[in-house]
Amino acid sequence: MNLASIAIRGSSGLQIEVETFISASYANITDNGIITDLNNLVVYLKNNGLWTLNKAIYPLVGGNATSHSFNLKDPTLYQITWSGDLTHDANGVTGNVSSGYGNTGIVPSTVLSLNSTHISCYKRVDNSGMNVRCDIGCNDASNTNILNVKVWGGTQYTVAINGSESTTNTSMTGWFTGNRTGSSSSASNCYRNGTLVTNYMGASAARSGQAITLLARNNAGSITEYSPSSYAFFTIGDGLTGTQVGNLYTAIQAFQTGRGRQV
Repeated sequence: MNLASIAIRGSSGLQIEVETFISASYANITDNGIITDLNNLVVYLKNNGLWTLNKAIYPLVGGNATSHSFNLKDPTLYQITWSGDLTHDANGVTGNVSSGYGNTGIVPSTVLSLNSTHISCYKRVDNSGMNVRCDIGCNDASNTNILNVKVWGGTQYTVAINGSESTTNTSMTGWFTGNRTGSSSSASNCYRNGTLVTNYMGASAARSGQAITLLARNNAGSITEYSPSSYAFFTIGDGLTGTQVGNLYTAIQAFQTGRGRQV
């Protein structure tokens, strides 16, 4: 489907949510290319039933920490608080191995569902040579109630959604999605670029009471496993079907291509 296949709306001819996101009181984005790509993204997500399934959509556009902090779904909710040594530019945000991360303020136990949740990240730089680096995630004490997507080591990726972790071998760049659509182990899975990589991550246990962090893991309130990679998109929301994961990848990849930062 063409991303711009339905009518747009709002006083400027844009989707109302895009108007809100780019307004001076929020992300303060004026680049027409970014605005068009954001509008096409929102139109596609709405057309394919994906808009309502996301609690937070972080497109990381505008080239600075402020514009990168806002949630496209609703800029008044879940604004990222960036901390430490990070690099913000037109490609998104790049971390380091010792201090940089973003706090979304999204606490799974109060915002997300036990048996219907996904988290995702679009990673542009391969960090396979570094063991245990978290892209997005959190957990409670004693490594319980885990929600994360992270590098385990070499070409191994570890994913957990409200349960135990499962590790698989895959490339270290692209769009990664940790997903759960039910309580059983077979209802949890990991996708890369919209294609199933592995499932059976363990039955659901409980939701973490810690806020989800980006480019690092919130380990019971202590920030660990800092990632030095570069990221261009994050989403957090409800569980997705395989078709919905594929459609979401289509939308995000088209957006990245429009921004000239696709991998």
